[in-house]
Amino acid sequence: MYSTGKQSEIYDIANRAFYINTYMKMLNKLLEERELPVIKAGIGLATTITLAVKAGRKSSEINNLVWIGESVAKAAKLSNLGNKGNISNIVMSSGFYNDYIKIQKLRMPDTNVEEWWTKQHHDSYEIYYHGDVIKLEFNKWIDDGMRD
Repeated sequence: MYSTGKQSEIYDIANRAFYINTYMKMLNKLLEERELPVIKAGIGLATTITLAVKAGRKSSEINNLVWIGESVAKAAKLSNLGNKGNISNIVMSSGFYNDYIKIQKLRMPDTNVEEWWTKQHHDSYEIYYHGDVIKLEFNKWIDDGMRD
């Protein structure tokens, strides 16, 4: 769970998701080499205004932040869709996608970055976007045998 104060930080969150997605590919390659079951995981990304409230009592050791807002539940539900059936690993809410894609287009104006994503509609989740974006250099290192 990440919290951002600015729209521009959305790109950083997406970039972290791409690293996690690539890391999962590395982990699964290592598991396959050892003939162990692979791990399937979905990565859900959503944005809304979220409130963090401190919960607990002063005299107790329980004093945690509790996140209140739609984005936490929505990201969890989107992650549940990810990597199942025809849905790719990374699943973004339409709000997250719109904020992210603006920045990605500015960073890569000569690339059709929308091609990386598939738009879908779900009765419960409304419009969402999914893709299997990876970090190319990291992935090349994995494909080359993970040697320095």
